[in-house]
Amino acid sequence: MMYLCGECGRLFDEPATWFESRGEFWGMPCSERMTGCPYCHSTDFDEYDPDDDYDEDEESEDGEDDDGREADQ
Repeated sequence: MMYLCGECGRLFDEPATWFESRGEFWGMPCSERMTGCPYCHSTDFDEYDPDDDYDEDEESEDGEDDDGREADQ
């Protein structure tokens, strides 16, 4: 499975994991486990399937755009 970063646009095989400090709770240090892009550390990423070539900008099969109007030919 591949992933696509929403921030830098790079593809990667496996998300990176790191810990971010969140201060302390009752005197004990707290941290949060983060998962994201191994290149830019953005947490905005989605699964990517290179075989899925669906494009939202393409016209539908009936010759109409997504908003119901006929597509310009």
